[in-house]
Amino acid sequence: MTYASHRHDIVFHGDGLSDDQRRIAARTGEDNVPVRRWIAVSNGAVDVRGLEYDVEGAEAEIAITPVLPGQPLVIAGDVAELWRSLFGQGVTDEHLSDQDRELVREFVSAGIADAAEGDERGIESIGPLWFESLLHELVSALVCRIAQSHDIRCLLIKGPTLHAQGLRSRRHSGDVDVLVDPARASDLVRAIEQWGWSARPNPMSGTPLPHSVTLTPQSWGCEIDVHFRYPGIGVDPHESFAKLWEAAEQRSFAGIDGYTPATHAHALIQALTLARPSAGLERTGRHGESASVLKKGGVEVLRLADQLDAVGALQREFASAFPESDVSSARPPDEWIWLSQPNPALTYLHMLRSVPLRDKASVLWKILVSRRPTADNRRESLIRRWSRGLTQLLSR
Repeated sequence: MTYASHRHDIVFHGDGLSDDQRRIAARTGEDNVPVRRWIAVSNGAVDVRGLEYDVEGAEAEIAITPVLPGQPLVIAGDVAELWRSLFGQGVTDEHLSDQDRELVREFVSAGIADAAEGDERGIESIGPLWFESLLHELVSALVCRIAQSHDIRCLLIKGPTLHAQGLRSRRHSGDVDVLVDPARASDLVRAIEQWGWSARPNPMSGTPLPHSVTLTPQSWGCEIDVHFRYPGIGVDPHESFAKLWEAAEQRSFAGIDGYTPATHAHALIQALTLARPSAGLERTGRHGESASVLKKGGVEVLRLADQLDAVGALQREFASAFPESDVSSARPPDEWIWLSQPNPALTYLHMLRSVPLRDKASVLWKILVSRRPTADNRRESLIRRWSRGLTQLLSR
C-alpha cells in the first residue's frame, strides 16, 4: 500500500493492513481514551541516506521493519523527521500538531510506533547499513527479534559477520543462516513462518541426513536456513549448541542486538562449511582455504573442535594449520563418510548402516520414497527407483 499525505510520503510494501493493524488503528481512534505518549518501535531500522533508495522520487532516509507481520517500509522527508522525534522517551500528544498526531496514529497502525508504557521495542537511535544487502540485514534483525520474543537462543552464523571477523574476504551471502537451540528449532520455524516464509519439505526428514530447515520467502526475497545441528560436529546437537552459545558475542543487526559465534568458534563453523564433502568429490581446492581459516581462529579453535568432536572432520586442515599438534588419531565423522560416496545410493546405504536397528525400517522407507522421478519419466515407479539405486550399488 502507498500512502501519501499532502506533505508527507510514506511507502508501505505490502497488500494493506492486517487484522492486527486495523485493531490497533481502532484502539487509537478518537472515540477511545487517547494515549498520551508515543515512541518509535521496529523490528529493525537502518539509515539509508546516500544509498540511492527512493520514495516516490525523493531520497529515502530510513528503512524499517514494523513490529507487526508485514514487509519493510521506507520513509523520507517530514515523515522520517517525525518518526525520529519519537526516538527515546517519545513525544506526547500535546507536543504534536493535529496533522502530526494523525500521522503518528498511522504509524501505530503500520507497526512503527506505539504507546510508550512498557514497550521494549522502542528505538533509541539508528545506524548505517553494514551489510552489502539492505534486505539481508533487515531479515537478520527480524530473526533476532523473533527469537528474543519467543525466548529462543540462536546464533546468526556465516554471512557478513565472517567478513567482519576477518575470516572471509567475500561480504555478501545469498541467504541468512541461523544456528538454533535444537530443542526450540521447530518453535523458531513456526514463528518465522508467521512473517511470510514457509518451510520447504524435506523428504529425508526423520533420518540423520538433514541438518537444517530451509524457509523460502513468500514475498521478502531472502531464504533463511535454520540449522538445528552443524555437519561435521560429532557430539550431541544439544551439547554442541551449548558450547557454541558459551562462545558467543553480541552484534547489532539493523539496530537489533543478536548473537554470533566468537571468532574462533566461527572459524570452526566456516572451516567445516568449506571441508564438507559433496557428491563424492574431494574439495581439494578448499583444503588450503579451510586451513587458513582455522589458523586465523587461533589455538582456541583446536580446543573447541576437540570438545565438539570435530577434529576428525578437519584432520588434514588442522594438521596443516597447527603442524605441532597431533591429530592423526581423530576419526572422520560418519556423516563425512556418507557424503564422500560417489552416488546417492551409497550415501544412503552408509547412513542406513549407522542408524539403530529399531530405526532402520523407517529410514529405509524414507530413502525409497524420497528418490524423485527422473526428468524423462515423471511417473517412475517405486520399484524402478529402487532398481536404479540397486544398479548404482552394484556398479560400485
